[in-house]
Amino acid sequence: VHDRGIGGLKSSAALNSFFTNEFTFLAKVFARSVLTFFEVRNSTQANVPPETILNAHLAYIARAKGAGFWVLAGTAPPSAGAPAGSNTAAGNTNVLLRNALPTVADSFIDLEFDPVFSEGGHNAAVYDADGVHMNDAGQARLSDVMLAKIIT
Repeated sequence: VHDRGIGGLKSSAALNSFFTNEFTFLAKVFARSVLTFFEVRNSTQANVPPETILNAHLAYIARAKGAGFWVLAGTAPPSAGAPAGSNTAAGNTNVLLRNALPTVADSFIDLEFDPVFSEGGHNAAVYDADGVHMNDAGQARLSDVMLAKIIT
């Protein structure tokens, strides 16, 4: 989970640090405080089972909604070594997230199959040289698709 530039956290770490990280940004001055997050493969790279990641995401959403956030959740975008639809730990985790998150989050975004990120399975034009982290074009696309979900 990427949150406010803290960097990629394992799902369990994001859940455990919710009240010291995200909760402090709940702003009652706005009509709606929005929390957005998506899987980034830090958990799968640490060999956390997909079911454990899903359960952490479900708990994270419940915690955020209980605190008053409107939640937009998403799958992990494809990256080098894990193209869209691949039978990898990340791909298998995305299948679970895709099936469960739309029923519990206020809105859902399937970044794995967004055509800008997954052109031919993985679009190198929106990633840094490492093939994993988004470059400015990738961040711009991410902002655009998330904003579209938030304002609809």
